[in-house]
Amino acid sequence: MIDKQTLEKALQESLQKMQRKEQKSELHAAPLAKVVSKKLSALIGSDKATEISSKLGLSNFKLVSAIFGEALYPGRDFRDLGFRDFLKAFPDLVELREKFDGDIVIPKPQDSNTVDEVKARYVALLIETIREQVERTGLAQIPISLAGLWLKKKAPNFDVSDIQFHSLSEWIRSVPDVTLHEDGTVSLAISASDDTAGQKQQKPKRERAYIIIDSTDVIAQLYSVIGNRSAEGNLPDWGKLVEAMKKRYPKFDWAARYFLSQTLEEAEAMSGFVRYLNNVGIEPHAFEFSAAGKSFDATLEARRDITRGIVARTIAFHALLNQAAIIVVVSHDEGLAGALLTLQKASITPDRVVVVGFTERMPAELLELQQHGVKFLDLEADIGAFKQPLNRRHSVLKNAAEFDPRGTL
Repeated sequence: MIDKQTLEKALQESLQKMQRKEQKSELHAAPLAKVVSKKLSALIGSDKATEISSKLGLSNFKLVSAIFGEALYPGRDFRDLGFRDFLKAFPDLVELREKFDGDIVIPKPQDSNTVDEVKARYVALLIETIREQVERTGLAQIPISLAGLWLKKKAPNFDVSDIQFHSLSEWIRSVPDVTLHEDGTVSLAISASDDTAGQKQQKPKRERAYIIIDSTDVIAQLYSVIGNRSAEGNLPDWGKLVEAMKKRYPKFDWAARYFLSQTLEEAEAMSGFVRYLNNVGIEPHAFEFSAAGKSFDATLEARRDITRGIVARTIAFHALLNQAAIIVVVSHDEGLAGALLTLQKASITPDRVVVVGFTERMPAELLELQQHGVKFLDLEADIGAFKQPLNRRHSVLKNAAEFDPRGTL
């Protein structure tokens, strides 16, 4: 399951951790066994460890015996093995003094570069993790909590105490190629961002722009626009929105997010729609919802509360990080006005924030943002997102300065 070299490294790291904690040259075997047990369980994963323990009915260290037995003592029944046997397999690392009232473990002197090697490995892992998450999220800075989570996923045995640090943030501050910002995010320094492997330098990445769609809000407003609840045949072609934004702002790298709420029963039925969204370049995010005992209007309102909350948190997140070049929001929620204004004011370029929807349904709180440079586009008239004209109950108010008489011919 795990080879001897991996087991040796686990013991080395456990010894270093115990020595830093105890500040002694001699260690009691029992607490060391707990540290080793934790490390080996992490190596195979907590789920796998639980599965093995439950299946075989093993105690804590007998589980560890099952993990190291095959690698260190092939052919022997792991039930006959104990922590003494584990330690005896590494005579170059430890001296074992067996005592009736508790064994004593004396770590043998090791190469002083061991900690430095672990530090170098951890730094390389951190830089690799940040690069991957920057690429995945499109953000120049990522939350330190996200970096820590992915470090543990990539290396379950990752522990900053192995390199003599008390916390993740303390260690990251010591890494020259990584910057820890006051808002709790981390980013790569320019030297770490450069290609250091002797390969051709990559072209600079284009700035990221986002489309954020509140699906429930749009459907609710569509019902109001056409005057009935049957929107069949009148649903937007969201691929048209993506195409329109890429055409209007071609210099940006676009990412689209579609938020919806659905019941467990609806999830399977909407699999085709989810595939459609993925095919047109939109990433769907579905949130579980229960419609039990609710009327149509109450169900719609409850769905809208969920997606509006998610969209509001997403906009607030972007306002905090201030990374995206353009944010296109498909919503009529007046509650977004404050966060959208924050985004727009932080911009040095026009059209930082674009709001898309049905212009006659836009609340005054949002429309007031026009005086700050926020742009509004109509989902039908400006985007052309519908395959056939909508029978709208109210005329779409147009900007006189943008009137094109060719449309009357």
